[in-house]
Amino acid sequence: MANPGRVFANDLHYHVILRCNNKEHRLQQDEDFALFLTLLEEQIKKHHVKIYNFVLMNSHAHLMLSTHNDLYLNIVMHNFCLRYAKAYNSRYQRTGHLWRSRYRARLILSDAHALACLRYQHLNPVEAGIASEPGHWPWSGYQYYAWGISNTLLTPHPAYLGLAKEAVLRTGIYRRFVLPPLTEEEKREFARRRTRYSPAFQHWATRNTTRLLQEVAASLEVTTPSEVPVTSGRRHIARKGLGVEGSSWEVAGTSGE
Repeated sequence: MANPGRVFANDLHYHVILRCNNKEHRLQQDEDFALFLTLLEEQIKKHHVKIYNFVLMNSHAHLMLSTHNDLYLNIVMHNFCLRYAKAYNSRYQRTGHLWRSRYRARLILSDAHALACLRYQHLNPVEAGIASEPGHWPWSGYQYYAWGISNTLLTPHPAYLGLAKEAVLRTGIYRRFVLPPLTEEEKREFARRRTRYSPAFQHWATRNTTRLLQEVAASLEVTTPSEVPVTSGRRHIARKGLGVEGSSWEVAGTSGE
């Protein structure tokens, strides 16, 4: 099946993956990761992009972001990839391609998909064997979501805010949501190169995320609302069965982990 063309518009949310050429581990030193974040911050200021999450690995990087003001994903990623490659090659006195072809981008179309994506991204270092748990990998937005630690690069994703009104409860819910290891099914679904707005993937994301959040709700003795609102931009599709911003989870005997 031919790979569908990328969709560009205002207020769209994406899961973006950048891979180094030949699967090489080009991001090795702290300076390599710090440069990545510095240039990412430049994109926020220059192109008004919102960064919801980042996970920087040795051979690739995951981003969750949205684009605005007619400055679409192709503009943002072209500028970033070029700036980083030039700075990296200059530092290491090398030539040639740094990135493997073009970036991959999948539209995020529902709150369930957004939460599934955050979980998948934050568990990537654990899955790769470079950290025993998400919080042990420093080049990630996990601490921001799991513990509420400030990060000037990040904007909280609306799906995350919809988990609970209270910050302490919300971070506790999120930590437990990310606690179970990635299943083979999760890895398989995120690895598939299917249409970026596939109804089958959206159905799977809703079912899987709902199940995980129901398990969290049971462990924390809280009750989930019955419906997911449209919270992540005008093209964000509502789904059933997750936490709702504005009606939060009801606490029964505990306020977090």
